Amino acid sequence: MNPIIYFDNSATTALSDAARSAMHNVIDNIYGNPSSKHSVGVEAHGILKNARSAALTALGVRDAHEEDLIFTASGTEADNLAVIGTAHAKKALRGGKLITSDSEHPAILQPFASLA
Repeated sequence: MNPIIYFDNSATTALSDAARSAMHNVIDNIYGNPSSKHSVGVEAHGILKNARSAALTALGVRDAHEEDLIFTASGTEADNLAVIGTAHAKKALRGGKLITSDSEHPAILQPFASLA
């Protein structure tokens, strides 16, 4: 079978072996709610905290707290959070308007439409 050559790596990316192994470990062994106080939850919280710290380090972000980094389940969820969060922040600060173009991805256009 020929390897797949796909030029939109953001839309479809194979997991690295290290990521797959870490994910399987958590799914199989550390499945607790990281907000829970039981031992599995506390262990899950530690893994989540370390993941946030590692991501901030990899991104070169300094002077940030782990809780400043939000993990989302998808690009659409991240786009919605960015657009709607920015709109609410601008409203709270009495800031200017947000603009976009009709060539944007629906994950950007839909929250703009709901805010309009």
